[in-house]
Amino acid sequence: MYIPNHYRAPNLQASLEVIRSFPLASVVSVVDGVPFVSYIPFTIAKVEPTLVLSAHCARANPHWKYFAAGPVLLMFRGPDGYISPRFHQDCASNVPSWNYVAVHCTGTAAVAPPDELDAILAPLVEQMEASAENPWRIEDMHDDALSNLKKAIVPFYVSVSEVTSKFKLSQRGTDGQLAGLIAGLRETGSEKDGLLADAMDRYGRV
Repeated sequence: MYIPNHYRAPNLQASLEVIRSFPLASVVSVVDGVPFVSYIPFTIAKVEPTLVLSAHCARANPHWKYFAAGPVLLMFRGPDGYISPRFHQDCASNVPSWNYVAVHCTGTAAVAPPDELDAILAPLVEQMEASAENPWRIEDMHDDALSNLKKAIVPFYVSVSEVTSKFKLSQRGTDGQLAGLIAGLRETGSEKDGLLADAMDRYGRV
């Protein structure tokens, strides 16, 4: 991924926050010279000494059989959105652009032992249900339904060897210009634009 220095993530923690907030990744393997892609949510199993992400996929999805073919690339996309010239005070001197946050993790994927499936499923469910007043739990499933679920999925880990992140958030502008862009995004009333504005407010200053 092309990353100018001014668009680099400030630190690893910022990249991990993206993974936690936007857990669905595009998982890419290359099989016989052809990319194979799946869309899978991940949780962070551990950070030290090596970043390890955990997930599961449908057993019917052949992707887990391709892990031995070589490294996998996980692409997480954070907030993104259109930046209109009208957000600039001098709109005639600016052009449309697109701001976004992207985190790429390259690593080695391996199928987990069956007895570790619960330890992989539980954190993902807890993370996704955290905002619910009455969160659903895996224990709420009937035994036969849970048994069928476990037969139909494959748990796996990805040991990450490299994290590359791009935070393209108008860092090259002045504080005043950045404030104008953030205000313009918030005025659209879009929840999506609001998330991008939050990211720009937090990371858009060099």
